[in-house]
Amino acid sequence: MMYHFDAQEELGQKQTCLILRTKENVLGQIVLRLEESEIAEIASLSLNTPDNTMGAVLLLQRAGLQALLQGKKFLKVDSAHMKPFEVLYQKAGFVKVTPSFSLKALHPLESLMDLDHAARALGFVWEDPQMALAKVREETDEVALELDQSPYNVAALEAELGDLIFATLSLGDFLGYEAPKVVLKTALKFASRMDALRLIGDENGAATFKGQEAKTLLSWWGEARVRASVGASL
Repeated sequence: MMYHFDAQEELGQKQTCLILRTKENVLGQIVLRLEESEIAEIASLSLNTPDNTMGAVLLLQRAGLQALLQGKKFLKVDSAHMKPFEVLYQKAGFVKVTPSFSLKALHPLESLMDLDHAARALGFVWEDPQMALAKVREETDEVALELDQSPYNVAALEAELGDLIFATLSLGDFLGYEAPKVVLKTALKFASRMDALRLIGDENGAATFKGQEAKTLLSWWGEARVRASVGASL
């Protein structure tokens, strides 16, 4: 059964309704309140087929994405509204803050991977790693084409960079890597290399990297990678 989301229905300035449906039928809907500065509240979650757990998961995923687009950092749900989906809310990452409500912290990366998983659940999946890698290369080429424009289109380049990031994360997910862990490890690796790079700069009498020749910076960066690698192995 193929499903899609209708264009969201605005319920006044501070509320919006997201509707999940097939070609013939409405499967369910979720209403978001957007009154608080950093929190989107789930006012209601309803399904036309009560045991349609996949529908509930999809509605919660789309609610998180919509909240992010509205600049929110958290999803909130009143305890009274959690039933009969309490287990699903917990699996989706909602944590009880008080007896009366639960919160879920929102992360763009997590929302992006939720969309990738939903596509895979429908059978829209890579046949093998090389197919996924080919998509990364295709998106890289499209970024290069945008950069070749003079001047380049800022919005178009942003869109292509987003596609490249998504394709790269999708490749990693296909290979069994968890995107947040990969990103965290990369951040820690880069931080250790930057620590080594600053030390090398100090050793060469550089108070800042500004004004240094590119050749010099690349040489220092190569040495920083070696030092950081040695330090990590100790």
